[in-house]
Amino acid sequence: MVETLIDKCPRIETERLVLRKWEERDLDGLVEMNSDPRVMEFFPDVMSRDESAHMLERLMAKQDELGFACPVVEDRASGRFLGFCGLNIPTYPKPLPFDPCVEIGWRLILMHGERAWRRKLQRSGLDSGSKLLRLMRLLLSPLRRTGGHKS
Repeated sequence: MVETLIDKCPRIETERLVLRKWEERDLDGLVEMNSDPRVMEFFPDVMSRDESAHMLERLMAKQDELGFACPVVEDRASGRFLGFCGLNIPTYPKPLPFDPCVEIGWRLILMHGERAWRRKLQRSGLDSGSKLLRLMRLLLSPLRRTGGHKS
């Protein structure tokens, strides 16, 4: 079973970036990102260190339980935490109208030249996700069960 879970969260490396599993060492970067009002513009509020620590605990628990959680993005050369980007199964307090679902989520520390690598990360998340988790089947199966339609 462990091998199956590990295979769902591979380490993905590009020329400049690494997508990888969450680790305890990610807390400081997560705090930096979640406390930036520009990053959190469309969220209810910035997050405190304690709230970010709780978020990290939830992400690591989800990673252990499901074999993946929106992977960490780090700078390949420096190892600096840049944010997260990839597949996620949402666990919001109120269920979404189209649950269960898989989302491609991201939150990134703002820095110079971020737009180009943001697009690259979105493409990487979709590509690896469709291969590893049969994303199309996951996304379409709720529509078939409920008689939903394409938008």
